[in-house]
Amino acid sequence: MKLVPSLTRKIATMIPRLASDYEGEIVATARAIGRVLNGANADWHDVVVAFERGAVAPENVRKKEPRRSKHSDRQSVRSWWELDDDERLEAVDYLIQQKWLSAWERTFIESIADQLHRHDLTDKQIAVVDRLLARAFRGTR
Repeated sequence: MKLVPSLTRKIATMIPRLASDYEGEIVATARAIGRVLNGANADWHDVVVAFERGAVAPENVRKKEPRRSKHSDRQSVRSWWELDDDERLEAVDYLIQQKWLSAWERTFIESIADQLHRHDLTDKQIAVVDRLLARAFRGTR
């Protein structure tokens, strides 16, 4: 199966965590990638094929930020409900890379990343994601 760009971007943002000094984080990351792949009816062999074909450019993924509303000031951040599917993936990928996240927030965002391919989020989950996005773009970390 050929991996779609949004899936390769998602996996590319997770792969650097495999270099952690903590075995538990390495295993958790590998299993999270496995769950993402499984949810897309793919496996690790598909990841290798994607890298061999140059389907992933991690340097582009790392710097990508979620799009902001065109109709508001620079400090305004769109809510989860205003984002399309690709923008939601970008937003979650961006949040995962933030060093200021607490351990709980990081685990939460990683679980959201896994859930995006399987089902909709609850209102409570969306409220937390919106709060984290606001912190990311308003500098209230």
